[in-house]
Amino acid sequence: MKKLAIGVLVIAIGLPGLLPAQDRSLETIDPVRSYDGTIVYKKATLPAKVFEFRYPAKDLANAIGDYFQQRGGKLRKSKGLVSVSSISLHDSDNQAYDVHYQVKGTGKGANALSTLAVILAEPGEDIMLRQQTGETAAGGPVLPAIFASVGAEGFFRDLGVAVGNYDHSKMIFASENDLQKAQRRYDKLVSKGKSLERKLQNLERQIADNLEQQRQQAREIDLAKLRLDRVKSRQR
Repeated sequence: MKKLAIGVLVIAIGLPGLLPAQDRSLETIDPVRSYDGTIVYKKATLPAKVFEFRYPAKDLANAIGDYFQQRGGKLRKSKGLVSVSSISLHDSDNQAYDVHYQVKGTGKGANALSTLAVILAEPGEDIMLRQQTGETAAGGPVLPAIFASVGAEGFFRDLGVAVGNYDHSKMIFASENDLQKAQRRYDKLVSKGKSLERKLQNLERQIADNLEQQRQQAREIDLAKLRLDRVKSRQR
């Protein structure tokens, strides 16, 4: 057993990149696809970065919203678009951004497919003034340079971590809730058991009293029989 433990330790030290990669795969829910797309907002088609997830849309929206709120952002919703003003996207960058995003999806559980479309802007920038018709040679939308900033790249790269952290917290909450429910059921059973014990003790006392009363009654019967026999003997 000692030799096995040493061998495992050597592997862990000799391959420093192995364990973090495994941890990340366990803790993250990465997008299955990302591409340059668009968001239709107030009849305008705006360039956006789009990410597809095999994850329920409601949970994805909550995960992204929680991420921004944990970084001090306040969410505002308007016509299907969620906006966060002057937010630091990622710890790798001190720049502030205005973020506008939209989450859509279908299906539940393993069949869920959701999209997160993100628009990044300078603080206070009116995204409706952006050129809407710019296209690349391949026919795709042209994303502004801000999408290639350090903070944007860090945020996009670690989206799976944010979603994974939310999912992990959700599982912890569900497990804690199950534990609390189980504890409440157990406490009720304990309370009912104590009540039954009290009833049993009371019943045992009643049974003991009844047996004593039976014995006393049996003595009275015997005395009554003796008196009856005496009376009958006098008649003869």
